Amino acid sequence: MQFFTGSLLLQPNGIDPNGSYNIKVAPLRNDAANTLRNELEDVPMDLFKGFFDNMEANGYLLDDYDDDHNEGENLFCFTYDWRKNNLTSAELLSNFIDSVLIWTGAVQVNLVGHSMGGIVSKTCIQNFDKSRIDKIVFIGTPHLGAPEVLTVMLKGKLFEWLNFVNEIEWLTARILARNLPSCYQLIPSYSYFDMSFNNGVSTDIDIYSQCFQMPNGNYTNYPELISYLGNYESCIIEDLNDFLLDNSEILKHRLTLFILAMLRYSTLLVFNQWTIGKNKVIDGSPPLYCKTIEYYRNLNGDFTVPVRSAELINGQIFEHTYYVPTIMHHNLPGSQETLKILLEYLQIPRTIISLNTQNRR
Repeated sequence: MQFFTGSLLLQPNGIDPNGSYNIKVAPLRNDAANTLRNELEDVPMDLFKGFFDNMEANGYLLDDYDDDHNEGENLFCFTYDWRKNNLTSAELLSNFIDSVLIWTGAVQVNLVGHSMGGIVSKTCIQNFDKSRIDKIVFIGTPHLGAPEVLTVMLKGKLFEWLNFVNEIEWLTARILARNLPSCYQLIPSYSYFDMSFNNGVSTDIDIYSQCFQMPNGNYTNYPELISYLGNYESCIIEDLNDFLLDNSEILKHRLTLFILAMLRYSTLLVFNQWTIGKNKVIDGSPPLYCKTIEYYRNLNGDFTVPVRSAELINGQIFEHTYYVPTIMHHNLPGSQETLKILLEYLQIPRTIISLNTQNRR
């Protein structure tokens, strides 16, 4: 476990590797020894194998990551480093879109973003040329943030797809999360706490205000949560990264201004899975008085992203919102339910870029 997390550590700037490990996004173009198909057989890209298999079985041709672009490929995979700043990933995505347009001769592409890939897509559209995008599909994207990231950062519980032994508090996981910009950018946003942001479909909206509870029983609002995180210090002198916390506030605020005007968009989300919606600070006992975090699966969602966070973009109501029952977050891209909705919504095959997280040494 320590070796695994140690290889992923970043410096406090959230950019440079912390040590001798050189994590590279995979696959590398023209790497015949490690193709996209090879990556789809291994963790974590195996989560997306079903998606690409399903799309190819219905008329799409997956890019084989070589320089021969005369084969008619119209399905492309953009992999990115899930640890890094989403603005950095968005710039790389913009460059990749330009390449795809050159390779295919198309004038527009469709984007399909799963989970944080949807955040990267939004950030790209907001900061770069949106005229290149025809349709965008969000699959289980935490538009308003996800309380589970607080469990990761303060308790050390890893996300399910990274967790070897679930429900155990890992000091090494907390150390890893401290310098990952992506974690800070997934902290529930101001909009998450604004109960007026509601499309009328989700129920029990008031539960979302119970995101973070102090030992005295009081629930924090958004400014109080950010203040707590900024002043956080554990009994073993752990703290959070104020630089990354402040920078994440800038990015999240800019995304609140995100408007999907002139774009066609759709979102897919899951309900009927108990999802983390509450973290409670528990005072420690002598001699160290170490605080810990208890978390509660008290929200409807996909086990990782609450429904309301996935169905709203900053209070905007989607024209095409699809609710899929009882599929886990990581299984959603490759499900037959997702395939059916995608084919119906996309209709005419157009060049598609799917955003998936990946990195390797």
